[in-house]
Amino acid sequence: MLEIETKTEVITKNVHVIKPELTLEELKAIQTALYETDKEGNLLNKIGDVVRDAQSKITDLDRAIDRNVTQDQVIAAQGGACTTGNCD
Repeated sequence: MLEIETKTEVITKNVHVIKPELTLEELKAIQTALYETDKEGNLLNKIGDVVRDAQSKITDLDRAIDRNVTQDQVIAAQGGACTTGNCD
């Protein structure tokens, strides 16, 4: 079930802001459905921008995770650094 949170801000009129939390797969399904029904629509373009942005952020996160040093790598790198015998 899709949960949608709404927020109203008063500027000079009531403005309703809807911020749904969707998975990337759900966004792609919406994009496909919009493409099949309305190929020239502005909503399709906006959903496409959101999907591309989400995919880019996921790729950036994956790259950052790959660059992180794991605890095992730190222990292995410091394996020969202990000379006192009490190296916990």
